[in-house]
Amino acid sequence: MITWRETVCKDHCGLNITTKFYNLLNDVRESYGKPMIVVSGARCPVHNAKVGGAKASAHMSGRAVDFQRSDSLLAWCSEANLEAFGLFMEDPEFTKSWIHLSDRPYRSWKQGMSRMFKP
Repeated sequence: MITWRETVCKDHCGLNITTKFYNLLNDVRESYGKPMIVVSGARCPVHNAKVGGAKASAHMSGRAVDFQRSDSLLAWCSEANLEAFGLFMEDPEFTKSWIHLSDRPYRSWKQGMSRMFKP
């Protein structure tokens, strides 16, 4: 089980992920069946700026978590699993040491990339 303590902002401001997202992540954890190590959970604007997060990062609204990357977790994050849970994963080519999951409406990162790089 992922704990609340793992997902709280590291600036000790008390910001945490939403209850709905927390419950969803624990459903994901149960489906994955292995430990998932949280690298970054909720981030207040100050902490988000310190770590170079996006200006409109879902971490700041408690709707994103980064997990330590492993081959098995990356394999579990198939489009079928992500879509079933309604999760979005950032393109793993740009997140080499972590896996970013958020509860924004599901869409394949591949779809987003194909729109960005159309000739």
